[in-house]
Amino acid sequence: MSEDKKDLKRLPIGRIMIKKGFLTNEQLEAALRKQNSQTKERKKLGEILIRDGVIKEEDLLDSLAGQIDMTFLPMMKYNQSVSSLISKKKSHNSRRYINTMAFFIEVGILISHNRDTNTLVKLIAKKAPDIMEAEGSDIFLLDQDEKELCSLVAREMNGHMIHFDKNLGIVGHVLKTGQLLNVKEAYQSPFFNPQIAEKTGYSPKTVLCTPLINPRGKTFGVFQVLNKNHAHFTKEDEILIQIMASQISVTFENINTWNELKLVKESLIKENINLRRERKKEYGLFGIIGTDNQLISILKTARQAARFNIPVTIEGESGTGKELIAKSIHYNSSRAEAPFTCVNCSAIPENLLESELFGYEKGAFTGAQSSKIGLFEEADKGTLFLDEIGDMDPRLQVKILRFLETGEIQKLGNNKIKKLDVRIITATNRNLTNLIKEGSFREDLYYRINVINLRLPPLRERKVDIPLLVRHFFQKFGPSLNKKVEGLTPEAQKLLLIYHYPGNIRELENIIKRALVIAGGSFIEAQDLPDHLQSKRISLSESIEEGDSSSIVSKDYAAYKEIKAGAKRELEENLDKRFIIDLLKKNNGNVSRAAKQANMNRSLLHQMILKYKLDTHQYRLISVKNC
Repeated sequence: MSEDKKDLKRLPIGRIMIKKGFLTNEQLEAALRKQNSQTKERKKLGEILIRDGVIKEEDLLDSLAGQIDMTFLPMMKYNQSVSSLISKKKSHNSRRYINTMAFFIEVGILISHNRDTNTLVKLIAKKAPDIMEAEGSDIFLLDQDEKELCSLVAREMNGHMIHFDKNLGIVGHVLKTGQLLNVKEAYQSPFFNPQIAEKTGYSPKTVLCTPLINPRGKTFGVFQVLNKNHAHFTKEDEILIQIMASQISVTFENINTWNELKLVKESLIKENINLRRERKKEYGLFGIIGTDNQLISILKTARQAARFNIPVTIEGESGTGKELIAKSIHYNSSRAEAPFTCVNCSAIPENLLESELFGYEKGAFTGAQSSKIGLFEEADKGTLFLDEIGDMDPRLQVKILRFLETGEIQKLGNNKIKKLDVRIITATNRNLTNLIKEGSFREDLYYRINVINLRLPPLRERKVDIPLLVRHFFQKFGPSLNKKVEGLTPEAQKLLLIYHYPGNIRELENIIKRALVIAGGSFIEAQDLPDHLQSKRISLSESIEEGDSSSIVSKDYAAYKEIKAGAKRELEENLDKRFIIDLLKKNNGNVSRAAKQANMNRSLLHQMILKYKLDTHQYRLISVKNC
């Protein structure tokens, strides 16, 4: 850039006109005084100068174009087409140059603030014909199937969608070749199609048409201008339309990308809300399955604890649902929208647990290649669940105690103290009071975490809930395993009710999942259960005769009633099955004859045969052998 240009770059438009020799300092000052003296209607400086005959309109336009050069030339120097247009600018077409730059500015503002394709189309339909000194313009885009071209201008201006085969007409040819086409006599062009002219409502004489190509190099549409005023489209027009097409393509790409990102964002927000709702529903206190009195009492206490920011300790054997209760407390509290972070203190080596909980800075120890946020920071504003806290090293217990007292943590390798808002819920399958006596658990920490204590009963103490849990696991795993199971046979139910369950609910869950995989019918049978359950198969009558009812009668009376009802059903079903087998044998497997002999409905007999999975052909063979 010349020294003259550098000086002009720092001058307002008035000073540019003085520098170019279009007016003097005195003339400019006089015009400014007139402008300042106006009270009713304040006119622009340029209007005053032209009205008073101080400067010609073309000189003012040339000065404005020079100011645009200084503003936009550094940004557009990379664009060969823009540079070519600027180099060809002369005083007589400065107005056109200014209009073109104004168009680019408006498109830029549109990208920044509106991001709407309809607004862009309106802007192009209004501005492009003036800039190109033509009768009209249009944008044609490929439809979703990429089979037809659609006129956006016609749709926006007339409210009608004009579409036609993508291979037809001048625009079809440009779309196919990806090359600009300057047609001086439209009706004589071999590519002209009168149907398109009729649809769009234009009578084309001269046509200038260029492809719209996105930044990835794909042609997605065509931009055309029609009927140059009193002439043909020039080489300068070809440069200008390509500049405009490039700007239109980038704008469409940006708008489409922004809209796609907006949809993705909205979808993610909606998905996140749905996931949170599902989580709250899944871990809602009312979603925990059970009618046992002990469990109901625990849930009532947990419901109250969820309302307050106090530590909770959950005790219970492995598999009793301690984490489920912890999640239920979190998702039914005021912290439900914040993270629930879980760590099993017994699953992580002692030397790593501290860094996992509190994080560390780069170089804090050998192998610390970068900084890491700890689980306490991840759980900020939410809940940190410390499972199996009874296995935590006493040295680390001190740091947990300090956080509970101050709410502060300190990263490894960093002296800075950080304040956090984290609710602590702990769980253990060990007796903490015994650990205190042994000296492996701090008594002061115990009293800090044990504000609310929830002791979950083992499954053997709440067998009344086994049928409910079994039904729940049927619904949970059946669809994914493509198994539709109606229930348990009496013998299978009896085995599930008398089993001890050292692994509690988690073990029952695995038993039912396995049984669903193995089961071949609509009912889970005893042989579908694991071997260690089948080894307990013993008839109710034998147990009673031997005087050993401990394996049958639960401490819970409700469980005993379940066994009693199951035994009754088993006896009835065995009698039914024996009756039908004898009936089929006597009638050589003939169902109709058997039903007639028993004086019962044939369809009822058929249903019972299906229920007990009896093969009528088998009894025909037996009858033949007996003969």
